[in-house]
Amino acid sequence: MTEPIFSLSPDEIAGIARKIKSSRDYYTKMNVLVEEGISWADRYRALWWLIGQEAYDAHEDPAIWYELAESVDQVSTKDLVDFLARVQRYDEEPESETEPETEPSAFEGEAAWDDYVDDSHYEDYAMDGEGYSTPPFESKRIVSFWPWTLDTLAMNAYARDPEMVEGRAADFHPDVQRGLQLVRRRFGAIPREELPQGTLEDLAERFVWETFHGNLWDVVDGELSFVIVNGADETARANRARFFSHFADEETWARLVLTTSLSRDYAPQNYERTRAAWKHCSLEQLKELITRISVHTRDRVDAIEVIVSRGERPQDLLQIAGGFAAGNLHQKSEFIALAAILTALRNDQPVPDEALDFISFLNLDTPFMRSEFFSVPIYMEALGAFEDEQITSLLRRAFADPQRRSLPFPVMHAYAHDPEVLQAALEAVEFLAEENQRFNRMTKLALSLGLLGPDHLRPLADAFDRSSSDLARSTFRRAILGVLADQDITPDESIDRFLSLVDMEAVGTSENDLGYHVAADYRAALSRLPVERAVARVLRDIDEAKPHWIRVVAALQALPHDALLEEFFRILIGVPLPSSLYFDWFKSFLQDLPEQARPFLSQALATCRDPDLHNAVASALSQLQYEDLLAERGAQSAADKSPADKLRRLCDAYFEAHPEVVRTTIYTLDRQETPSRDGSLNRLGGRPVGLTLESWPLFRDDPDHPMHHLLTLDLNTLPELKTRFPEHRVISLFIEHPYHHEAYGPGNESVRVLFIADEAALPYEGDLPTSTDDPAVGFLVEEVEVPLGAWSVSYGSDERLEEIRKTIYSLHAWGGGDGGPFWLQQEEHQGDFLLQFDEAFAHMNLGDAGLMFLFADTAFFQCH
Repeated sequence: MTEPIFSLSPDEIAGIARKIKSSRDYYTKMNVLVEEGISWADRYRALWWLIGQEAYDAHEDPAIWYELAESVDQVSTKDLVDFLARVQRYDEEPESETEPETEPSAFEGEAAWDDYVDDSHYEDYAMDGEGYSTPPFESKRIVSFWPWTLDTLAMNAYARDPEMVEGRAADFHPDVQRGLQLVRRRFGAIPREELPQGTLEDLAERFVWETFHGNLWDVVDGELSFVIVNGADETARANRARFFSHFADEETWARLVLTTSLSRDYAPQNYERTRAAWKHCSLEQLKELITRISVHTRDRVDAIEVIVSRGERPQDLLQIAGGFAAGNLHQKSEFIALAAILTALRNDQPVPDEALDFISFLNLDTPFMRSEFFSVPIYMEALGAFEDEQITSLLRRAFADPQRRSLPFPVMHAYAHDPEVLQAALEAVEFLAEENQRFNRMTKLALSLGLLGPDHLRPLADAFDRSSSDLARSTFRRAILGVLADQDITPDESIDRFLSLVDMEAVGTSENDLGYHVAADYRAALSRLPVERAVARVLRDIDEAKPHWIRVVAALQALPHDALLEEFFRILIGVPLPSSLYFDWFKSFLQDLPEQARPFLSQALATCRDPDLHNAVASALSQLQYEDLLAERGAQSAADKSPADKLRRLCDAYFEAHPEVVRTTIYTLDRQETPSRDGSLNRLGGRPVGLTLESWPLFRDDPDHPMHHLLTLDLNTLPELKTRFPEHRVISLFIEHPYHHEAYGPGNESVRVLFIADEAALPYEGDLPTSTDDPAVGFLVEEVEVPLGAWSVSYGSDERLEEIRKTIYSLHAWGGGDGGPFWLQQEEHQGDFLLQFDEAFAHMNLGDAGLMFLFADTAFFQCH
């Protein structure tokens, strides 16, 4: 590849290559090209051009090979072969260990940072010297002598021009030549016998014990194909079997997996990695696999089917079950007993009577969704081998056992024709409601009872009426909804009273979870009624305005009847909207707004000036849609103008009701997408203040890695923080790179916190060293007095205080106060807290819905 794409001097090109080489992972390496003005679409072409010009020795930089593997379609076969011929090693060489120069350690008060001032008048809170250290890069291998990245390059080159690859193969490093044998084998160019010695054992070791790469290149029907080999679905299993069949026949591979699985004192964690061994091992080895490997619900069903396919003598399997039972491994004993029963049934053999002794329902599912009864078909088939009286007796004993009464629920529906079984199950609900005391812990029972047919609606209704437990009654109601959701019937009118969610007790479950799991059944059950009955049922809920009346919006999504809409919005504008814990019901309705509901909503917005209603609508819809609804009635917005407005409104109401509470001052920061217009120095990105090119912070003191200016806080706009740092004007946060960093914990090396004195807070002059000269965006700072108790309020103790806490937590950025941060995980640091923010405030990588915490001496993030 010789086409020039850089209009740069040789020295500048060498500098780019040096930056790429010194970056630590392929993300940051590729970002160097983007920062140099290479478009995202041209980044791969630029990378290969550098390699072709021998400006960048990528063959010595394995961390970039992932990007090379991603871009094989953009280069010629010769480029791929030339690269393979230059590779000499697969891993990064460890850096020589030298003692770093020490700076002042973590923040120790004003004296510490007063002593650490350079000519630019800024103070750098240094790391404590124990930050994250990146180990040398190691290539991920298919086998020890062959990385999957080089496999990608070689497979594509061989598919295009095998003669060119073979003609250069003698130039390859010996390990690359060995890896090439795996490529040749998949193309059928060599027999299995010519694979390098130890390939099979190495392959099995990598697959069973290590992180085996999930996507690999293979030859399928004579064509090069990129296939998924990890996974439990049939496609992945077929791909996996075909891939390994190039290197060994099915039985040989299975025995290798078996030997590898049993080679260590501990067991593989993944059943799917050992699955090949389960069919071909001896019975004694099968027992060992079952003993060692934890097989979970969905995999458990597959494992039983694999055992059944072996065609063992049922008595032999039951002997293993007996051994497990003697060792108190009752779940495993039942597991193998189920396989014994199914083996007998499918081979037309008698099922030994003693097999039933091992059935204790320990391998049944604990579902959280109606689709998660994975093992029920297995049980139904196995239990069908016995007389009904044997199973009903077993179920009655299980329901009476305090240690087992929750276990058999998923299968009891098949035996509920026995009145004693049904009664025992209903009584067990009462016992378990008293023990569990949380709605989500009753999910298994409710979903299982929902498998009962329409003939059992009356017993469920009677159980509801007899119960004095709110949690048990909610379980019975949810079961009735499940029965109706599954059955295309019109229930008796006496059942209509159960088609409601407004008084369902849901202790321990969020409103969002309740809606996610129950609302669909509620709507389906309502659809079983004639429209007149369904409307009357929902109207009763609206008219009675029970505490959870907002839940009726789940019905409006499927039943947008004018009478319901009129009554719902009449209530909505007449009472305060429930707390934001309930907005998920309303939000779902708004986001899928039926056309019939639009005029009712626009009238409600015009009539009701409650900011919560306007906030909810504006948040769920686009701003344009919200404004269109207002315009339809000539109405004005009543939504809070800023996050601080809502918080201030909630706090003022709380202070009025509780004037004695302790207060503290925090600051909300609202990103504006335009430069600050208030004359402040607040900014996100762009040009910092108080720096020169010489004093610009460098990542690990590397001149090729200037850090990125993330944000600057003007202390003049945050008076409470200003009192802590009276000698300084701004606090600036710099980061290794907004999207590629390792700011995982306190004291990390990826961030730098700078304090700039007032007289030094001058605009940065000259070109920015990290990116193009993009303008900074500003943020609005507002001061809010809040109750200090919001930091310590316990769940369920004070709804209004909880709402204040949740509102603070939901802010995209806030700081100050005496309470410290609101941690996403556990507390990690006790320094001088300044600010916390999310990705919506400062555009950066914070993991899965993470938060960044800025302290005087460090900054780091937590995520889910």
